[in-house]
Amino acid sequence: MDKKTLEFMTFCISKLSILLKLPQEEIYSRLEKSGILHEYIVPS
Repeated sequence: MDKKTLEFMTFCISKLSILLKLPQEEIYSRLEKSGILHEYIVPS
């Protein structure tokens, strides 16, 4: 994974964390379990 992709993932997780008022770890876990992280966010 390149730096640009990692920064984009971090940005998405951070913004969702603020929006949903949940810890970033929880957001990451939910995105990972649902498959959204690697099937949608990363390819974008």
